Amino acid sequence: MVERPGLDHYEPIGWDEALGMLADELRALDSPNETLFYTSGRRNNDAAFLLQLFARPSARATCRTVPPCVTSRAGPL
Repeated sequence: MVERPGLDHYEPIGWDEALGMLADELRALDSPNETLFYTSGRRNNDAAFLLQLFARPSARATCRTVPPCVTSRAGPL
């Protein structure tokens, strides 16, 4: 779903357009340090694996590793 200028509602879009929009936004960043990848502790292993694959190139540019977990108020997930 995307909200287009001049419209008051969201429109469905396909994966190709959505990923193209995301790629354009990421390319427009000045540095990999401007990225942030967030996920919920309720995600499944498959979703976490895909997010890690997506985030890894950005992390390599800045810190060489992708942390295996995040810390919440309750402690490591």
